[in-house]
Amino acid sequence: MFVDLISFQLLNIPKESVAKMVLAAFFYNLGKFNAKHPILVICLSLLATIIFSIGFIFLDVQTNPQKLWVDPGSRSNHEQNYFEDKFGKFYRVEQAIFSHRTDPEHTDVFQKEFLAELWEVQSRIENAEILYDNSLHTVDSFCYKPVHGKGCFISSPMDYWKMNITQLESDNDIKLTAQCINQIEGQQILCSDRNNIPIIRNLTFGGISCEDGTQGTCQACKIKAKALIITFLLNNNDETKDMGVENWEKHVFEKYMKDFNDDNTKQLKVAYYSERSVPDELDKEDSQNFIYVVISYLCMFLYVSMAIGTFPSRLHTRFMVGLSGVICVICSVCISIGITSYAGIPLSMISIEVVPFLILAIGVDNMFIISMGESKERDILKKKGIKDHAEIMGCALREVAPTITAAAFSECAAFMVGATTNVPALTNFCITAAIAVLADYFLQITAFVAVIELDYRRWTGRRIDCFPCFDLEKSVKEPRRRLVKKFVKKIYAPVIFHPITQVCLAITFVSLFILSFGSYDDINLGLTEQVTCIHKSDLYKYFDSYDDYLQTGAIAYLVFKDINYTNPTNQQLLSQMSDALSQMSKTVQPPVYSWVKALNSYINDVEPECNNSQVASFDFNTQVRLFLTVSIDSICCKKFGVCGEQYETDIIFDDDGEIKASRFRFQHTALKDQSDYIDALRDTRYAVDTIGAGLVPNMKTNPSMSNYQLRLSQEWIDTTDSYTSDERLAFSYSLFYVFYDQYRTIRGVAVQNLFLAFAAIILAIELLTNIYAALLVTLMVAGTSWGLIGFLYIWNELAGGYKTEINAVSVVNLVMCCGLAVEFSIHIMTSFLKFTGTRKERARKALVDMGSVVMTGIASTKLIGVIVLGLAPSLVFNLYYFRMYFGMFCLGFFHGLAFQPVLLMYIGPPSTSTEEPKKINGYDSKIDGTSLKELS
Repeated sequence: MFVDLISFQLLNIPKESVAKMVLAAFFYNLGKFNAKHPILVICLSLLATIIFSIGFIFLDVQTNPQKLWVDPGSRSNHEQNYFEDKFGKFYRVEQAIFSHRTDPEHTDVFQKEFLAELWEVQSRIENAEILYDNSLHTVDSFCYKPVHGKGCFISSPMDYWKMNITQLESDNDIKLTAQCINQIEGQQILCSDRNNIPIIRNLTFGGISCEDGTQGTCQACKIKAKALIITFLLNNNDETKDMGVENWEKHVFEKYMKDFNDDNTKQLKVAYYSERSVPDELDKEDSQNFIYVVISYLCMFLYVSMAIGTFPSRLHTRFMVGLSGVICVICSVCISIGITSYAGIPLSMISIEVVPFLILAIGVDNMFIISMGESKERDILKKKGIKDHAEIMGCALREVAPTITAAAFSECAAFMVGATTNVPALTNFCITAAIAVLADYFLQITAFVAVIELDYRRWTGRRIDCFPCFDLEKSVKEPRRRLVKKFVKKIYAPVIFHPITQVCLAITFVSLFILSFGSYDDINLGLTEQVTCIHKSDLYKYFDSYDDYLQTGAIAYLVFKDINYTNPTNQQLLSQMSDALSQMSKTVQPPVYSWVKALNSYINDVEPECNNSQVASFDFNTQVRLFLTVSIDSICCKKFGVCGEQYETDIIFDDDGEIKASRFRFQHTALKDQSDYIDALRDTRYAVDTIGAGLVPNMKTNPSMSNYQLRLSQEWIDTTDSYTSDERLAFSYSLFYVFYDQYRTIRGVAVQNLFLAFAAIILAIELLTNIYAALLVTLMVAGTSWGLIGFLYIWNELAGGYKTEINAVSVVNLVMCCGLAVEFSIHIMTSFLKFTGTRKERARKALVDMGSVVMTGIASTKLIGVIVLGLAPSLVFNLYYFRMYFGMFCLGFFHGLAFQPVLLMYIGPPSTSTEEPKKINGYDSKIDGTSLKELS
């Protein structure tokens, strides 16, 4: 080898040529070894698969939406952890929306007959018992009880009659009762439920309008309602889970709601949601999608088996070769999942379903290229009198493996870039895909080559495909069917290289880039809830009803940590924050329930009924504790609105009696689309961060935070999203914030990941070709991936309905597009580099010679698989896999098989072949070329 290197230097061969020749020699020897020992190679491949697949015993399939889609290092996730640590986890929500069964848009369901139907199912749910872990439980075992000694918090229209059907039936004017007007004085009063908790009208009725047709807040009119709403709040802790709260949700709440819908005698229908609905829906959806992934496999297998061989023919079909290629893909997926499971990486069903399809789409390409490379080398060497098939396989692998290697490592690099998205489900998906690509690559250049050798032996022995034990009695003439190559040579290539076509291709290429730049900001951010559901499923109908009827949004909080509540500046800032949020009419529904304001009223407004005449003389913490003892049933609460008990869970004391954390409660408006949720997070966070920057810490509870340190940390906070639990003294929080935090930066992340993927592709291809070729291929890849944005924008506008949006799924698909787009371009480029002649001659030869292979083995197989995905009932599959993968196919075909040959005709890199072969160690060689005999 040292002598060889000296020879290279004496011949002034570039270092990159040395690497390519050494790599070519490696593949040549590997091909010969595979052909000489096919059974050994296949057995070793199966053994490796079995060893790695043992990792399946550690497989962890994650279905929790938050653990799948929330960045653990995000600011919102840290804030949620702080909130749950101090105040406990957010409640489990069970909600049912009742509307008219046949005419929901025009029927006023706020009528006695409809309330009676609602009460029937509600009372059954409240009284139902389930047996779990040898104990009987009712909703009372799990529910949230906000007032000591009182019952469950259940929001329902029946609250106006204290959950008493007799009172409802005896009420002469139910709409007057719901107006909450004092019948004697004519003043509006506070209506409360059976626990004396104020009733939130917009939480019990949906689609509210005034009966007399007047517009306004409907607070002083008799209302009409399109929907009646029941909401159960259940505790969300380990104790309730141990008692079987999820079992209650499934076998009580969901069961009775399904039974209600199945009863055609009811005038109402119900759309319902339970806390377990989302993970259950994901399981159902995954089961449905899995069938279509299997069908996709079968279709591609049948196509590959017929396209690689000749169909119909008992001798020349290659079904066993096609099946072995599919088995290689399955083995690579098993290896990948086994390795990730060994590493303790939890997987989502996206990884388990999409990775096999993805790897098959990639692996099929290599099957065609290797098998057709073997056929081509067999024809070439046959003319030279060489019949040793091991020699043929060595030459074939030497020719095609560098290109396959460049494509595989480019795809792997692109997936590893996608793993930086910081969304767990997609990070794990990209890691799994990257490992699977490498595993499939190694199995293709070893086990699949060995299978081709065995199939060659079957063919030369005239044994029937799939039944190798049976011989054909007479020889069968080998057919010559190269329809695709003839089509490319006679029709496609002349059209592509026609001057008018060239101009059209150039205009289209530039237009796609401009369209994508112009439309990037016009594609909405988010992931619409209905898209994540099975079409017309129970959860899908609930989200539709939520959008149609609900007029109040999610509960939210202002959370304060270690601040001095007696400091005048702090009190002013707390008031400013409350006022600022109350004025956000688009996203916040006033009022903000501030315990500080209520406490000040309790201290300063002396009333005998409140027994507060001496409160002002006590220290602050004692005042707070006395305030919290004011019962919600007291005259002080009912007459003067001072109800300290309702704030008891909003104030957390430490062991020294100091307030460690507290919160104000408010509610968002009904947020209808994804932009509303993003705006709600952005606006509330901006207001709280801006005003809260001046808060003064409580030195008793946090002595390490001096004013100077606070000011420095706050200035630092204003310039970055990095976060730790001690850096902000105030923040806004709602349950949905963790899911929408990513959208503040996701557009930038998408662009960043694309550029990283481009850089990785340039590096991978340059190592096996040259920088000129790598840049041109990457330009085609960039055109495909970036053009996909414009493609999606046009499809969104033309198709209507639900749209493909920018979210973590689509961002990773953009990066994935980079890997897949390489397949359409790299093979044409490497073929172009090998041919000699003018650029136009080489471009035409490359298109005819390798373009036909790309059409047959790459474009066709991807199209078949994508079409099958389009039949899946899942909207996620349709919008983010079928639509985006179909775009990848169309744009990849355009850039790789149409625009690239034209571009090469004008600015293609010089040929790497030489006219006269040089002698190195006695062997013929074309430096950087196509026919290195052997390098020992």
